Amino acid sequence: MDLRLGIVGCGRISNLHGVAAQRIGEGLRFSACADVYEDVARRMQRRS
Repeated sequence: MDLRLGIVGCGRISNLHGVAAQRIGEGLRFSACADVYEDVARRMQRRS
């Protein structure tokens, strides 16, 4: 299985969803996060 996860919004809840997705295991990647606030999206990018 190759599943890529993209999330709209890069706040705290999105981060938790990303952590949960990574725990699912092989075949799933947290590959994108988009936010209307560029600074929030960039902070999320630096954490990954």
